[in-house]
Amino acid sequence: MAKDSAQRQAQYRSKRPYAGVDGNGERRINTWVSTGCALALARLARHKGDDPAADHRAIDID
Repeated sequence: MAKDSAQRQAQYRSKRPYAGVDGNGERRINTWVSTGCALALARLARHKGDDPAADHRAIDID
């Protein structure tokens, strides 16, 4: 029997904590940044030819 979209989404989300090459998974974070920071990230993404989300993932948060 085919899965509905809610079942597929639940399965996807259940696998995310263990995803990735090393099995350490991925974590979803939401944060606020200044407008200047957001615009700088967008410029960086355009310069590199990436999507803005790729640069957000590359941010090293201490």
